[in-house]
Amino acid sequence: MGDWSLTWNAQEDTAGMTFASSQGTLLTANASANVKGVWAQIVAATPVDAHSIVVIIAHSSGDQMIDVAIGPEGQEGIIAPNLMASNQTNQSGRTVYYLPIQIPKGSRLAGRNQSTTGGAAARVLVMLLNHGSGASPPMGRITDYGTATADSGGTGVDPGATLNTKNSWAQLVASTSWPIRALVIGIGNQNNTAMTTATWLCDVGIGPAGQEHVIIPDILLSAHTTGDAMQPWTLGPFPISIPPGSRIAARAQCSITTADRLFDIALYGVN
Repeated sequence: MGDWSLTWNAQEDTAGMTFASSQGTLLTANASANVKGVWAQIVAATPVDAHSIVVIIAHSSGDQMIDVAIGPEGQEGIIAPNLMASNQTNQSGRTVYYLPIQIPKGSRLAGRNQSTTGGAAARVLVMLLNHGSGASPPMGRITDYGTATADSGGTGVDPGATLNTKNSWAQLVASTSWPIRALVIGIGNQNNTAMTTATWLCDVGIGPAGQEHVIIPDILLSAHTTGDAMQPWTLGPFPISIPPGSRIAARAQCSITTADRLFDIALYGVN
């Protein structure tokens, strides 16, 4: 007798390949720092109905932010806003976001970027995942919280000058716009290209100032002098329910007390 999975007919496909150079679609930031460039088409028509996507970003210059959109040329609607991709010196970055959002078959996808370095390039691929029959209902909206387009980064978190001790909370948003069913986290190292070897424990919490309740505790982050970048750059999605109107904040402790302890964080709420 056949052993049929609850989710059968699953499909995967990838959009945005540049086969001539074995890379993704080229995005070029505006010549002015921290300003979005023009849209570049990733694919004219997606080949499958996607229940979730994986956005793979390759970059090597400056802290960057990437938008992914659907829609005809000149009518692009952003579905994945301000995805952070952090800078480092000694390796070309590969930032990967798994985003549980629906994209109908036949959709045109486009991307654009901004950077702390004017005119910087990024390469983007979008993997399209169809979970097949019996899959959970897909989600349809991503809202970014804590992003800072003025410097192509996130909200700064300071673990403080006391070694291995949680410091004060940094507010990412005073009031969420929509209910959140899944939370994706982006980490950045504030365009610091000469990191010190260190580790962090980061909390994400909700609630009024002074009454924060930890919902994601002790996320382990690390950096090394060789790679000059904090890892991991992205985490999640975490299946977590956050009602609209919620205040979200983050705090951390660190194994060092020099200025290299500072980092950025941004959240992407999916519903």
